[in-house]
Amino acid sequence: MKHQKTQRARFAARLSASLILLLALTGIDLHARAQINDEADIPPTAADPESAHKATLDQVNAALNKISTLEGRFLQIAPNGALDEGAFYLRRPGRLRFEYDDPNPNLIVADGTWVILENRDLKTVDRYPLRATPLKLLLKKNVNLAKDAKITAVDRHPDALLVTARDDKDDAQGELTLIFSLPSFTLVQWVITDAQGLQTTIALRDVKKGTKINPALFVVRDVNPFDRRP
Repeated sequence: MKHQKTQRARFAARLSASLILLLALTGIDLHARAQINDEADIPPTAADPESAHKATLDQVNAALNKISTLEGRFLQIAPNGALDEGAFYLRRPGRLRFEYDDPNPNLIVADGTWVILENRDLKTVDRYPLRATPLKLLLKKNVNLAKDAKITAVDRHPDALLVTARDDKDDAQGELTLIFSLPSFTLVQWVITDAQGLQTTIALRDVKKGTKINPALFVVRDVNPFDRRP
């Protein structure tokens, strides 16, 4: 059980890191969020703050629900500052794939039910319920952040909007921060903060929308324990 918890903690850290990277590549740094929080809040454009907040979340929901497929490159920044790059494929609902460039031996795939971590060097395949990760908020069929999660921050920036959400029933899942470029409400980065406060950033680049993606990319078969060649 202890070994399993250690594996989960390591996976959460890797997954978090992957998510933090993409932000850096698109030119929106998380430091910008810190600056916003340190300064006076930018007042909502509407006279009623509650209405403005709802309108913002409605725009975010609409932007996410318009996404059918995305593919491109990603940059990941891990909690320890390590950088990795690779190719990503996203198909809503439920599907996501991160192919890391060498020498990183990992492959991360969400197949609609599980988030799967495959390590080519160790020849291992580990599975974790998608519903137990913050990624579920991004990959749901019908995203409704106000209904599906607890919104902990909505940070406005001249060129970007950051929305942070967490599962209101399970703090152990951590937080997911989605970063959108404005005024187009284009998803450009996300950050995962785990229960220990460690952050992983994923920044997206060279993104293509609405492409046809082979369903086989979201299938990972378990390693045959009798076929572990050196």
